[in-house]
Amino acid sequence: MQRKIENGQLHNKKYNCVIFDLGYTLSEHNDDIETRELANILNIPYSEEFKSEIASFWKNAGKYTSNNKITKEFYYNLIEKHFPYIQKFQISPQTFFNALCTKSEVGAYPNTEVILKYIYENNIKIYGLSNWFKDDQIKELNNLKIDKYFEDVLGWDNSYAKPDPSTINKYILSKYNNENVILIGNDLDIDIKCAINAGIDNVWTNYNNEKNKSQITPTYEIHNLLELKNII
Repeated sequence: MQRKIENGQLHNKKYNCVIFDLGYTLSEHNDDIETRELANILNIPYSEEFKSEIASFWKNAGKYTSNNKITKEFYYNLIEKHFPYIQKFQISPQTFFNALCTKSEVGAYPNTEVILKYIYENNIKIYGLSNWFKDDQIKELNNLKIDKYFEDVLGWDNSYAKPDPSTINKYILSKYNNENVILIGNDLDIDIKCAINAGIDNVWTNYNNEKNKSQITPTYEIHNLLELKNII
């Protein structure tokens, strides 16, 4: 059963390591805005077809990457297979990938820096864990001016994507005890399941107040990042 807030407090457990998923948890994304920017970078026409391909790709990304060690070459193959629109304009997977890494960020969710600063000033180590490549995620955090709060950012470079817990096991649980680590993420099937697989507590950032129709039960559920103050 999910733990509930009572009198403003959830528990007296002390976490000394917090892992944040990045995209859709801290940094916002918008299919329409980002598709238009990608089309502009690639000098191709924007279309609903292109937007639909991108939305479908992100929706199914977990299925495409499951149980596979992720390299850039592997990702280029995914792009070639799932983006027929760019092939019409003879755009290579490498060029499209570079455009994905070049586009600007939509922004951060409300109170992102407030909560990161709160955690950081309470001497709790903050890690980023992303189903994307490390260098690009560091650049995104830098552009959002929140990189200074992170101890490290962990990508899927030459490793397995969430919900596989390999990266957490190797880089986090080699330093911290399971009971002192908590993961915050927006995706039940990817982020929260990854935390469960690693044997650590977790927080589902349910910003849109969606009904949980999955079989996955998060440790906590929040609707605003400031609610983390009642947990951490």
